Amino acid sequence: MLLRRPEASHVVPATGVEVKWLVRTDDYRVLYAEAIERSKPKLGFRIVFPEHFAAMKLTAGRDKDQDDLIWLLRQKNLVDRTTAREIVHRLVGGQFAAESFDSFVQEADWRNESGLSGLRPRRR
Repeated sequence: MLLRRPEASHVVPATGVEVKWLVRTDDYRVLYAEAIERSKPKLGFRIVFPEHFAAMKLTAGRDKDQDDLIWLLRQKNLVDRTTAREIVHRLVGGQFAAESFDSFVQEADWRNESGLSGLRPRRR
């Protein structure tokens, strides 16, 4: 179950780029802990690998996050899908979660093969 997620942000003075982060209070804290543990420091922040980020997008479940997941999966050589699926299976919800991830992989591939560039229509 996802609980309300407080959001915080910081503007990096040298670049003017706003960096946002979420404070997690849900059942996926093991996923987030592993993602941070394995992340790489960059410019004073820890950047998670795309495979963990894809799993995070799957757990969020909002339309925007699903669109983001499909976008990530459509990028050539960005997400190692086998590794991402293993993370999803191990830390998100076993076979059911892995099969849900597979459906997003299939949609990403279909969109790439069909030449579709846009996002899915948003549900209201």
